[in-house]
Amino acid sequence: MIATKNGPTSSSLAIRLAITIPEGIEAPSHMTGAKGDIIEMNLIFSLPHLSISGAGLFYSPVQYLKALKKAGITAQLMGRAETSTAQELTDLNISNLISFKATNLINATYRRSRAITNRNDIDIIHSHGLWGDVSLASTITKRLKGYIEVVSPHGMLDSWALGENRKKKELFLKTVELPRLKSSKCIHALCDSERDSIRSIGYNGPIAIIPNVAPIAPSMQNCLRNGSNEIIRKLSGTNFGLYLGRIHKKKGIEELISAIDEIKYKVKSKNYSLLICGWGEDEYVNKIKSEVANRKLTEVINFLNPQKGIDKYLLMYLSKFLLLPSYSEGQPMVVLEAWACGVPTVMTDACNLSIGFEWGAARRTTLDIDHLAETIIQMINRSPEEIILEGKNSLHLATKMFSEDRIGSDLKILYEWLLGNKSVPLFVEE
Repeated sequence: MIATKNGPTSSSLAIRLAITIPEGIEAPSHMTGAKGDIIEMNLIFSLPHLSISGAGLFYSPVQYLKALKKAGITAQLMGRAETSTAQELTDLNISNLISFKATNLINATYRRSRAITNRNDIDIIHSHGLWGDVSLASTITKRLKGYIEVVSPHGMLDSWALGENRKKKELFLKTVELPRLKSSKCIHALCDSERDSIRSIGYNGPIAIIPNVAPIAPSMQNCLRNGSNEIIRKLSGTNFGLYLGRIHKKKGIEELISAIDEIKYKVKSKNYSLLICGWGEDEYVNKIKSEVANRKLTEVINFLNPQKGIDKYLLMYLSKFLLLPSYSEGQPMVVLEAWACGVPTVMTDACNLSIGFEWGAARRTTLDIDHLAETIIQMINRSPEEIILEGKNSLHLATKMFSEDRIGSDLKILYEWLLGNKSVPLFVEE
């Protein structure tokens, strides 16, 4: 373990950040992340869906796109369009895209493959996610068109994720994903644990470890001025923890409800609540709402439809902390979004952001109900000094260690190396 001036850490990300260059000596570009000359390249991000329904598989590449633009590289987004796609992309100021409509896996694979084969100028396709038409289209077109592929699994190879629909995934891994990954020039891991998951399936090629980008959040004043008056009226001044994202069993939602149920016997003050803001399959969402009602928790657990843009950030600013007691993640964008607002988190190790624990921006919990309840009680009972310090630590991590400048520079260096214009970057393990 090494120590930096802000705290101890042992992650690959933090080790790279701790490297210093003596004053007066020019550092090589692969260490400084200098923009350098702009290299012409035709780069495509291949996503399953061009919509917020894709959750992290949408927001993560979108943030990479913005970071790369600052580094002088323009990329196109490719993916399946949905009813809400046009407005969502307009809201995010994204227009450079290749979209198609599809009703099923076969149709989506055909249309994605056709979009790729119609192009003769593709240098790199950076594919995001596994188990779908992105993978199948890559398998069909990569040898034919000769482009370089980078693959980002986004946590889909961890043990919990592989355990879901295990038999189907084992077959798909053997016949499609593993041959595809082995034929790729590089795999992109978000963190050390994802690198280990990638190695565990038998991939021995280069792995680039580059985290997600923390977005640049609008100011709190902007959110209060332009956000939803209803949200402000209902939530201002309340002591609530926020769950924001997909409502799915892997997120630990059921354990979170059980923990809140435990708290009512341990906390004398009634000035606390949990707000669940998100989306999911109707059957599961209704199950969760019924569980809340059956436990008589409707006064302390509230539900809100998915929010985006200013209103999403408004919720974060108004909350006291974010909760994500997840079983499985790649590297959750919602945590980075919260940190960008100066909002600390309660999360499990599965979120793959252990640097947050080390630097005082997050508190570690487990899926044990008693432990989760105790951690939430600690957050409810924080002193004003603790609240201020954890907020500052959160904002520091977002703006310094997960910034657009830093991550955009690393991605640019990665692509330039793959095109033969750079030596092997420090963040690539061959």
